[in-house]
Amino acid sequence: MAPTVADLGSNLRQVLDAMRELGLASVQLCASGPSGLRPREFDASAVRDLVATLSRLELQAAGIDLWIPPDHYSSPAHVDRAISAVCDACRLMGMLGGGFVVIDCPSPHPENATMRACLDAASRHGAVLATRCRQPEDPPEGCVPCVDPADWIAAGRDPVTGASDGASAVRLSETVGGIRVPGGTGGTFDLQAYRIACEIAAPQRPVATDLRGLTDPWAALKSIIAVWG
Repeated sequence: MAPTVADLGSNLRQVLDAMRELGLASVQLCASGPSGLRPREFDASAVRDLVATLSRLELQAAGIDLWIPPDHYSSPAHVDRAISAVCDACRLMGMLGGGFVVIDCPSPHPENATMRACLDAASRHGAVLATRCRQPEDPPEGCVPCVDPADWIAAGRDPVTGASDGASAVRLSETVGGIRVPGGTGGTFDLQAYRIACEIAAPQRPVATDLRGLTDPWAALKSIIAVWG
């Protein structure tokens, strides 16, 4: 499991210490929002400090969430800034050892030139671009799908099938009646089948545990850990 640590507080070092105390081995970072990192502001010294902190705590950075509004990828006023943000996130992810950079992708997909610039950055820095889409099993060419159970269920898709693709980025999320609940506690999908699919398809692939929008993310994380087994 890789909790979305930006949702657990603004002091990243303290949050990372707590992750290790909970016995977790991976974390999901965020490049946007009030508690997120700012990859473009990370110089070599800041990256070395983060790498050293993760290493000391025996934690892995599973990926970086980059929640840019989807329409920014096709808006003439915003597209250059969106591409720059993706490039910066891919650069930071590469310096942390590689992993997924997760974005919200508009439908229809962005212009080929936009996606090509983002994919070139991912390839150059050793990151993998994963997309959340309106049709979740249909990412832009060159990207991998992000299997977000809440999204997949809302789209009438089976997240267990998505998790069976070992190349996909997998998450744990859930909504009940339009309200976010701790992933795996609402009974809207077969949690054990999902966990088994994740483990069989790619045993070392972390599951990004999505704590966004939850009233008490610390209590939610403990509930998720208990049900995940």
